[in-house]
Amino acid sequence: MTDFSRLKHLLVIWYRNELYKAANSPLQLQDAQREFLMQAINAEQASLGIDDAPPEVTSYVRQGVEETERAMYSASEVNQVHAEATAEVQKHLDMVRTTIPSQGLRSFRCSEAEWGTADASAILKRHIFYKAPAHTPPLPDWYDAQREGPYQEPEQTSTPPDGEGMYHFRFLVHPVGASTSEPEWRKLWRRFVQDAHRTKRQSTYFSSKWGVQELEELRLATIDEFYEDAAQQPSPPVPDWTERARDMAAQWVGNDHPWYESYVQAVRTRLIADDAQQGQNQSLATLKKREVHERVGKANDLFVWRIVVVHLRTLRSIGCSPDAPVTTCFEMETLLQNVAHLLKYRRCIRWAKSIYKTTGLGSMHDQYRSGLLNGMYAHEHQDQSDTELGIARRMIRQAHVADYVHYQYAKPQKSNQDAVGSDVQCMIDGRKGEVYRTDGYYVNPPMAPILCASPPRMGKTAMSLLMASFAAKLGANVMYGTWPHKNVAVAEVNAMIDALGWRTQNLGDGVRVYPHDEPASVEDVCKRVHQLANNVTSWVLHIRDQTHALTRDRSNAQMRMHAENTYPLFYGMNMCVSATLLPTLAFKQLMGSDDSIVDLLKTCYGKDKITRREREQCVVLQPWSFPIGPDCLVPPKTHFPLYGPMEPWYRKYYGDPADRTTSYYGTWLHTKLNDARLLSRTGVLIDDALVGAMIRNQEWINMHLSNFTDDGSGMSPYKPTDAYAAYLKHFNKHSTKYWNEQAHAWESGAPPRVVNAPIACLTDDAARILGQAEEWLNHGFLSHQSPGTGESHKLHPVLLTAPIEQAQYKHKNGDLDWAVLLCKLAWLRMHKDCVNRRIRRDISPNQLAERYGISVLVRVSTKEVDRFVDVVAKRDDIRGDVENASVVAVTFDPRLAENRFRNYGFTHAEFSEGRLLPSALIPTLGEADIDAYRQAFRAASQTGVGLSAYNFLRDGYGPDFPAIRTRLYRFDMRQCYSREGCGPRDEDVSESDLFNEETEEAEERARVREENERDEEDAYHDVPEAGELPEWVPQDEYAPMPAGAELDTDDQLTGNCDRNDMATGNNDEAPLMTNLNGIALRLCMSGSPDVQTAVENVMRQCGIQKVAVVGFKMFEGGSTQATLRLDGATHHFVPRFMSIAPNQPNSRDLSQLYQLIGRGFVDMQGLRLPTSWRLDLLATTGTRKLCRLYGNAELSLSQIRNESVEGRKLTLGTALGSIDNLEYRPILDEPLEGDLSTRSGRGEKPMRDALGVAAGYHRPFHIVRDCLSGYGAPTRKEDLPPGSINTDALDILNDDMSIRAECQDYVPAQATLGVEQYQPADGDGDDGNAAGPAVAGTTYGMARLLADD
Repeated sequence: MTDFSRLKHLLVIWYRNELYKAANSPLQLQDAQREFLMQAINAEQASLGIDDAPPEVTSYVRQGVEETERAMYSASEVNQVHAEATAEVQKHLDMVRTTIPSQGLRSFRCSEAEWGTADASAILKRHIFYKAPAHTPPLPDWYDAQREGPYQEPEQTSTPPDGEGMYHFRFLVHPVGASTSEPEWRKLWRRFVQDAHRTKRQSTYFSSKWGVQELEELRLATIDEFYEDAAQQPSPPVPDWTERARDMAAQWVGNDHPWYESYVQAVRTRLIADDAQQGQNQSLATLKKREVHERVGKANDLFVWRIVVVHLRTLRSIGCSPDAPVTTCFEMETLLQNVAHLLKYRRCIRWAKSIYKTTGLGSMHDQYRSGLLNGMYAHEHQDQSDTELGIARRMIRQAHVADYVHYQYAKPQKSNQDAVGSDVQCMIDGRKGEVYRTDGYYVNPPMAPILCASPPRMGKTAMSLLMASFAAKLGANVMYGTWPHKNVAVAEVNAMIDALGWRTQNLGDGVRVYPHDEPASVEDVCKRVHQLANNVTSWVLHIRDQTHALTRDRSNAQMRMHAENTYPLFYGMNMCVSATLLPTLAFKQLMGSDDSIVDLLKTCYGKDKITRREREQCVVLQPWSFPIGPDCLVPPKTHFPLYGPMEPWYRKYYGDPADRTTSYYGTWLHTKLNDARLLSRTGVLIDDALVGAMIRNQEWINMHLSNFTDDGSGMSPYKPTDAYAAYLKHFNKHSTKYWNEQAHAWESGAPPRVVNAPIACLTDDAARILGQAEEWLNHGFLSHQSPGTGESHKLHPVLLTAPIEQAQYKHKNGDLDWAVLLCKLAWLRMHKDCVNRRIRRDISPNQLAERYGISVLVRVSTKEVDRFVDVVAKRDDIRGDVENASVVAVTFDPRLAENRFRNYGFTHAEFSEGRLLPSALIPTLGEADIDAYRQAFRAASQTGVGLSAYNFLRDGYGPDFPAIRTRLYRFDMRQCYSREGCGPRDEDVSESDLFNEETEEAEERARVREENERDEEDAYHDVPEAGELPEWVPQDEYAPMPAGAELDTDDQLTGNCDRNDMATGNNDEAPLMTNLNGIALRLCMSGSPDVQTAVENVMRQCGIQKVAVVGFKMFEGGSTQATLRLDGATHHFVPRFMSIAPNQPNSRDLSQLYQLIGRGFVDMQGLRLPTSWRLDLLATTGTRKLCRLYGNAELSLSQIRNESVEGRKLTLGTALGSIDNLEYRPILDEPLEGDLSTRSGRGEKPMRDALGVAAGYHRPFHIVRDCLSGYGAPTRKEDLPPGSINTDALDILNDDMSIRAECQDYVPAQATLGVEQYQPADGDGDDGNAAGPAVAGTTYGMARLLADD
């Protein structure tokens, strides 16, 4: 459908002016203005392929001008509208006919255009996706797709076909007996390729390093080759100036701008003129010299590409597969940039260490230990030069300041304390301003960190290991920090390394994997990194997987200190890896920040005078503090899913659905909303009956028992709920009494079983989660037969649920309690089918287990077997592998006699008679018992006797305080869990909520959040997955009978708890759930290192095919997907249902939400899921919307190209803040990291502040950078384009482009260690032939830096 909006805008001005002209009004356009407007209209019509406006457009415009405007406005108001239109025409007339022709394109791109809001597609294109890849056409892949694959070697070794231009594969294959006239580049590359083949055959590939001198010779030879070849090429074709002009006009004013076509013509004319004027300024000799010295350009790109090609082909030869896809997980453009970044870092860190070795004071760490590095005013050490030597000096400075801030800087006790030492305090408007604590800030990294991002479960580990392999070949020591759980995350990474076969190639300790949430490991790595810093030729690549987790747990100060001691670049290049990079932007030591300079400007000039403009100029004009880094390492576009309700910008950017190269199912496209919604923002309790009493008990402890001696058990002896757990465990160990229904008498000899704390008040949200669990239980597996191969696949749905993460609610509400309840729910399904005669009586035990058995996987803090004995299962039913296991499986096995009623009547010979009892005797703890304990304790205290909660529950105290009662609970399907007499119905109350009054500000945040989080109907058309999908056949032969079918049974105990219309909580009502307090099952427990092994165990040993994953700990790390071969079929256990209820009462931790939902994303590695297979999400209102918005923000961040970290923040902030209708307000109002909870003590600022979102400001940041930097950039305020800075504001620019802070009583601090006096004797230190100077009696030149040991 043709868009006439631009044409309509121009025609409106034209027709209105025609009315003024007809009336001979002096307000009509002048001749030049009218002519220019007509040319604009003609150009617009030509772009639309028409000679005249269509009648419907003309009619629309005439009606709008002649009728609508006249009806809406008075004559004076219409005159004002026309005056504004006249000014608009003149503005663009001046720009197109005068400014651009006379002052060039800089005046155009730096002009104050009417940047405004627009839809997401237009804004993201304008701010982020405006820039094409650096290489056009895109870089070729590292293998010839016509003859080989990423995992398969080519069948023959003949010369591969040429690639694009110089990007060919001929350098890989060389003729036998090469002539003596062979060019130098060919000799060097032949040796390089042959060395790779030889070391691979000798199993020493990784122990054979790429030396600095070797790569430098290759680089220079490649540059010679490139420009010798370029000199022989014919003149390049004449550029398509019109297309270039369109791109520039679209970038600088937007292709939706009414005057877009007018600008295209003006820009085209100027481009042609500029090209003619430049002439020979871009001669091959000039370009070649620049490439040699600056190490950037097309020849340097070719050099890095060839290294990448050789390395990837060698890795393929060593061994890789779709399970460890290191050869396919990346976008080639971004990989090349990051490998080049590693090469640069290796050179710079050697410069930095050589400088330290020349000081005559010993190594850096000799000085560190003696305190010589921690001199005051370290912030004054600065080399602003854009050279590798300058970067090396700034690395030293960064380490100086970090050491000083960590160990010597004394932070003022009060924020209003007067200035001391090097602090700055200015007089503003006659009074003292705020104090700027100079030495309290860190120095930004002089090289940007490597960033790696992708949606959850889309190959970040593979990309990380690929970068680790490059670093290992370059001689680095790789520290690979991962999270969480040492026995899970670390094991997964090591398993992938083993699967790749790298250890067989003598990788040794080149890649050390450690958990960065374990204090001992972090301390050990810190020591190792500091030892390596003493060696000039040693360097480190520090991969920080799940970097966002570093912002979470700050409770261990010692561990945090050791981690921070590894952040400066002197100790290693940081690689930050996460599906949620946004929180890591707040990590100032890793990422840098503009806080120090912005705070200084605010101190010197006042807060009100520092705007978004000044912040942008600081970032652009101080490249030494805000260095541009490589693009984010990301997967190929073809890895991203293209199905479902896609947004227009997403579909356009990620290409054709038919081009998908993976079967990845993730992002918000893979989710669908459950019919129900959770209400609680503080987690979901199973039973909230005791919450009030628990809070009162805790308040009493805090008030009266705080001075008691702690015997190591904390206050647990005075908590009746903790005592009850111990009491119930003891009861289960010794009690064998049961009620004989037939004899109506108490008897001894009950079967082995464990009774559980009875549920008095099942919360509504718990009922909703159980309702979803019932859907999962009734969802049978699907089967598929692959055509051709005949391979059989079975698809099993997995339930993921994370109901509660608050430690204080262990009683009846922990992960194990949820696991037991799910097992009871599975038993109830079997029981219903049995009494309703849906189960054949001759069913075999294995069929019964396959149909009704389930295994619930949890991660527990304690690994002692005794912790579970008589709590979850009997000792004989707990396997020894539970000890120290990472994952514990709680299994309901219906084959056990103790899990079946006697009257089920199964006839198969392998079945024994059922022994499950229909009732259970259970000690019961109530609110009155908890409150009575406090009174009994006070009574005992008056007699000088202590009274523990356990003794009180067991014995009571005197006649007034009896022991707790033991009740008989009978199972009856007609009885439901009740909410009568229970706690709050709509919102679970946490203890911490009652200790903190909610402020008006928090109430307002909650109100705004609720308004913005109402789930919208999907406004995007659902797009089916491309290609022919496999036919998945449901195998649910045991599905419940249709609703309304007459039941032929003697036991119609269904009641309201089995009403079909209440099964999923329609109309937000919680479903009614059958009371299962009287059922005590015989459960089994086993341990495994991970989910994959746990699923294999329960499948092979028990035949269980229903698996659930429970608890936030299970969501933190490790895959929730499992695949195994069994009985001639491949079984795929894939998440299908999910419920999450994180503790986020005051704000939403967006990173946590996205990571939680991401646990349900999967890569099926070539197998495609059914069209209807989506992750059924049960959560609070707005969660899926936040997932969509936040996921889009993360994707956008990862696609910002050629920018600094701080520039990425500003780019993303302006983009999100410029999308129509404040669409992204729900996430911009949330914190960048953590939450806004006052209880956390952090009070993080909202994302809009961290990203620099300014109301009404929509100018793309890349326009600002293009305006303020590069050829002809202004260096003083008076040289800035009009409108780019307030003339009354501070002078942010001076001759050397540094901040000039003029401040009363400010004295610049003096440096104490003059390392900046180190200057190269010849050149800038980047020339490979430059000799180093003599410093402190020792000469360290480039030859020393090129040495490999």
